[in-house]
Amino acid sequence: MLVLPFLGILAQTKEKQCEGKELRSADGLAGCTSLNFQFDPLSAAEITAVAKAVSGGEIGVLVCRGCELGAAGMDVLGPALLSQDSISFITLREDALGATGAKYMAQLLNQSKMLTGLDLRSAGLDVDDSVLATALRHPDSVLQILNLKVAGRTLTRARARTLTLTLTLTPNP
Repeated sequence: MLVLPFLGILAQTKEKQCEGKELRSADGLAGCTSLNFQFDPLSAAEITAVAKAVSGGEIGVLVCRGCELGAAGMDVLGPALLSQDSISFITLREDALGATGAKYMAQLLNQSKMLTGLDLRSAGLDVDDSVLATALRHPDSVLQILNLKVAGRTLTRARARTLTLTLTLTPNP
């Protein structure tokens, strides 16, 4: 039976999901392979700790949902995201990341060889859609999952067309 060997392989992996309690513990984020912060506002010092863990290259999944990062937090986390290529899935949603966040996400989309999923629902990315649209067309992109839904805001026909064209033109490896 194939299930038993597969379960053995999973048991051998050293996956460690960390949340706010680990971030605030004495050991911090040491040994974490995924970070999951949901509706837990992060202080400037905590954002710096998350950025340090991300730049270490061991994090495969980053979820910051309602963490109140803002543009200032993205100025700390953004360079860490760009310094590694180990993260395969990022959720930065329900925040106000502004043009700064959009700039870092576009740069990450242009350079990452690992990022397969990106959830930016209600991320407050204040930028011309063409920045992200251009990044989504990157020929080496391995992105498979993308969510850009904007809560409480209707997309104009031109913006919807831009996003539709982007998704249509993005190569599917």
